[in-house]
Amino acid sequence: SSIEETYVSKRIELGHTAKGIAIYNSMMLIWTGALAYLYDVDLGTLDIKLRCALSLKSNLMAINEESVIVATTKAIEIYSLEGEIKDSIPMNNLYGEITIFSTMDKFLLVCTSNNYYGVFDISRRNLKQTVMFRKFEKNGNNLGEIREAAVNCKGNLIIFLIDNMVNSEMRVPETKFIIFDVEMDSFIDYEISANRIPIEIVWDFKEPRVFGIHSEYAKDINDSKPQMFNEDDPLSEK
Repeated sequence: SSIEETYVSKRIELGHTAKGIAIYNSMMLIWTGALAYLYDVDLGTLDIKLRCALSLKSNLMAINEESVIVATTKAIEIYSLEGEIKDSIPMNNLYGEITIFSTMDKFLLVCTSNNYYGVFDISRRNLKQTVMFRKFEKNGNNLGEIREAAVNCKGNLIIFLIDNMVNSEMRVPETKFIIFDVEMDSFIDYEISANRIPIEIVWDFKEPRVFGIHSEYAKDINDSKPQMFNEDDPLSEK
């Protein structure tokens, strides 16, 4: 016997280019950089209804049961689902601007332009910081420039993808990724291979120890100007 699977797709017309999407329970938030559209999704039928459109200028957002969470250059702002500001968490100038806003389940990872990172529990009415902002370094030594990062569903492991700065204008991607264990306060790095660059992190939604790393082949990665190859390139190694 065979099991036939049915897939249902829905199309949403925004009229603008979407810059990001966040999902929390049966709500979906899509933003364009100037507007944010909040939808209610029927998880049985996948019917989608627009709840409201909010005038929020940001390319980095998240959502929980009661709030839309927005990153500005100098603060994390909390809005009601009707678009009214409820709270603002100012960022220390030392951290620089917010560059990464990555959510998994109830946890929000925030990274900044000056290589700082912190984690918030966003399931509460007021955000609770579970990992205080700290420099991305070990024993006072810089571990690299954060390019991408993601936290797991338990909030106790963070994966970082990093670049090395050749000079003030040139970044060379690392062929390894680094895991920070929050509970052990320790870093572990894993080399993929000498010619593969990790480009994306995917944590499992329920199992905090399971993740995937998407990588791309790069020729002569140790040169100052590495050549990047597409995964579909016949010269790429799979």
